[in-house]
Amino acid sequence: KYVQKLKTVVTDAWGNGYLVADKLVRHKLKHDKHDPTCLTWNELKRIMQKKFYHARLERIRDFFVFACFTGLSYGDLTTEDFELKNDENDWIDKDRGKTCVNAQILFSAIPHLIVEKYKNERRGNELLPIRSCQKTNAYLKEIAVLCGINKNLTSHVARHTFATTVTLTEGVPLESVSKMLGHTNTVTTQIYAKVVNSKLRKDAAAWNAKMTGIENEFNLQNQ
Repeated sequence: KYVQKLKTVVTDAWGNGYLVADKLVRHKLKHDKHDPTCLTWNELKRIMQKKFYHARLERIRDFFVFACFTGLSYGDLTTEDFELKNDENDWIDKDRGKTCVNAQILFSAIPHLIVEKYKNERRGNELLPIRSCQKTNAYLKEIAVLCGINKNLTSHVARHTFATTVTLTEGVPLESVSKMLGHTNTVTTQIYAKVVNSKLRKDAAAWNAKMTGIENEFNLQNQ
């Protein structure tokens, strides 16, 4: 990211005659690929079922669980600029702050419970009364230790968990998950699809079940 910004400045300087040559014009940017960290159902349930004796940790836990079931990022949770629609179910209709792309998310039972729990504590235009991103991530590290989760827990892990464990693993199509996450295209969402091995096994098992009996249609002649 730093080199990318530097290239922009150098190219602009060269184009305006401040530099005699663009020394970075042939430099090819490379991005290290890594799989996003997400929680399994077992790990997520451990956090949901844990009883915390400090209100600060309980509040951060609730925020994290809310994000796990909506896919909203920290920045999206600090504003209330969304429309709640209903067509047998409640839906969040919101433009994501990062990309300004519209996201449509099913507002399920757990997010409803959490919003109701903190409805009298919200400040200004916040959807939930949460701490700064730095404090939130620091407290999430404590929660990970208390719940026996050996992963680097951050606020963004909740979004990854929504994309993988809560939706893709449970059979929600990639295109629908992309729309719920507010991605500009499904290419970005494909990153999550690659790490859902349990989804692959589940789909393969379902396909194999459908193939049961097909062997009876095969006339396998003895050689």
